[in-house]
Amino acid sequence: MAQCVAYFKSLRPNGKVVLMGNSTGCQDVLGYCSFEGSRPLVDGAILQAPVSDREAFGFVFPPEDYDKNNELAQQMVKEGRADEMLPNHVSLSILGARCTARRWLSLTSPGPEHAGEDDMF
Repeated sequence: MAQCVAYFKSLRPNGKVVLMGNSTGCQDVLGYCSFEGSRPLVDGAILQAPVSDREAFGFVFPPEDYDKNNELAQQMVKEGRADEMLPNHVSLSILGARCTARRWLSLTSPGPEHAGEDDMF
């Protein structure tokens, strides 16, 4: 994202660059804006329809299925299979695509600490 910001700033040195995130893209914008390292600054940020996937998944899956899916993903990570695809029945019905165990856990962030990479809201 930093390369994109730098590119657009180079096209219009006196222009403004504003990042916009939609849905889970809001986490990317927040991550970019809150990073304390060196990267090109932006002039603004728009968060459109930010969502907590963890909370949304809780509405879609019955609690026992949600817990079972999280346990499966956690077991795969524990076994060193974090980048393997989960079975179709886990992610296909809600995401419309398959995903890895690592990605599933970043979205659902199970546990009391909810420390998933994408759980900012």
